[in-house]
Amino acid sequence: MDSYQEFLLTVRRDINCLTDADRALRRGAIVKLEKSLLSSSKALPEFVKRLFFEELHKPLFRMYGDQVEKCRELSISMTLRFIDLIPAPELENMLPLLLAALLSRLRSLPFPEQSEELRLEVLKLLSHLFDVCKELLNPFASDILDAIAKALTDTCPDAKKECCEITKKVSLSFDAERVSRAASPLVAALLANLRHQQWKVRRATLDSLGALLSQEAPMMDHMEEVLPHLTSLLADRSPPVRQCLAEVVERWLLKGLTFKAPLIASFNDDGPSGFGKYEHRLLSILLGAAADEDPDQVGAPALGGVERVAALKHEVRKKRADAERRRAEARAKAKADKGIAPPAEGDLDEGAPSAEAMKDPELVAEFDYGAVRNLLPQLFSEGRWPSTLATTYIQLHLPAILPQVVSNLTQWTTDIREAAARLLRVILVLANKQVAPFLDLVLVHVYKASADDEAVVSKGALQCAGMLGAFLDAEMVLALVSKHLGLKLEGGNSGRSGPGFDELWPQHKTGRQLTRTVQDVETAVKSFVAVSVENRRQVFSVMAHLLLPSGPNNPLACRALTQTEVRMVLRFSE
Repeated sequence: MDSYQEFLLTVRRDINCLTDADRALRRGAIVKLEKSLLSSSKALPEFVKRLFFEELHKPLFRMYGDQVEKCRELSISMTLRFIDLIPAPELENMLPLLLAALLSRLRSLPFPEQSEELRLEVLKLLSHLFDVCKELLNPFASDILDAIAKALTDTCPDAKKECCEITKKVSLSFDAERVSRAASPLVAALLANLRHQQWKVRRATLDSLGALLSQEAPMMDHMEEVLPHLTSLLADRSPPVRQCLAEVVERWLLKGLTFKAPLIASFNDDGPSGFGKYEHRLLSILLGAAADEDPDQVGAPALGGVERVAALKHEVRKKRADAERRRAEARAKAKADKGIAPPAEGDLDEGAPSAEAMKDPELVAEFDYGAVRNLLPQLFSEGRWPSTLATTYIQLHLPAILPQVVSNLTQWTTDIREAAARLLRVILVLANKQVAPFLDLVLVHVYKASADDEAVVSKGALQCAGMLGAFLDAEMVLALVSKHLGLKLEGGNSGRSGPGFDELWPQHKTGRQLTRTVQDVETAVKSFVAVSVENRRQVFSVMAHLLLPSGPNNPLACRALTQTEVRMVLRFSE
């Protein structure tokens, strides 16, 4: 009889007792096994490893569901220590049994494991399995993801945070397609935990969600479901959660910009395809974080994220233009080799890249922020001025982002209006002169917001007006204001026609109840005219900040009006 057989005889009775009907006998047996195999230094590691692999693992896994809590506790803790003794390739053979026993404690609701502490230990064992086995767990992805989704409903905050740590390991170990197909319950459970009362749970949940959707397939399949919840997190009461939101969105943007464009376009979508349909929505959230009320902890890191995303976007556009040029050259060479004549000038070469697609991206002109530094929000103080890359990137997405931002300036909820006023200031600084094509839309909403009942909103609107006046040509601004006042500067009759504030934002007051009608005003603002005295007062109030008259007592003055501009202003006051 060899040494291992002699060692086996010393523990054989205790192993057999693990399946005995007597509760006390089972408890005593597993306590003795734990002491002799793991707590004592007498047992040789190679004997312990062989014993677990050949004799002990099946009865030990079965004890996860034992009626005695001490038996369940020791069986889980012993498995955790045994796993470290066995190489991953050998452990692979017992994974089906181990996972079946382990996940059964989590996949039913209410949980079969009634002890909160032991449910946490089960999750820690599952997390340790990811550390040891990694990709070997891939075939069991569906069952594991379902178990994590169920475990996220646990009322224990520590269990929720442990689930989030496991979710982060899922994205590193599992195939993206498997995750995408089975992740719907997990994503739903994570989104529910974004409303948890503890900020540490919300932050851990958000961080794990960021890791889960960092792969292309899960991101494209589940981002539509996630985005509305992210927008609400911009108003989270905890700065670390808002900071984590900015980091997650930046990570998604940096990852998404590297995805290849889909080869087959979807005819169900009118807008961009692939990641492009989410890019402007994610950027809007990142800009919202940059406009956070805490500029140091949240705003500055988010603004840095905008700069990093803008730099990558520029590189991606350059690479795509270069690829299109190579494609055009290869196409022309192939036609020449076949003796096909190139198309005549003005004829359309079907299938060939467009001239616009082959052009390198152009950067906007650099803007001198030093001349208007007194007008800039605190976020841009100390020389943190936007780069031309950031301005170019914002310019690409202004048509999609700006209408929603200015629309929020007139929303019913005060918090939304305040956040929109802060965000508009940040966007105006980033866009500087590039906001000119949208000046009509912005001004009409600024007129309305300048008369807001909340001082924070009205002050923010007037600050936006001051920046518009500093960034843009005064003659262009005054020409637009004259249209809003219903005037024609070069003779002719008054042009007072078009909707005013009452038509754009209709409301009806009955007693103390105020009812507002929500409607799309984006198309109507182009024909806006301030007809009533109150409307015209609001226009003049904004115009005072647009003009920025120079004077010794005006620290915000950036320039003096020309004689032509003075005559235009006098014409308004007649």
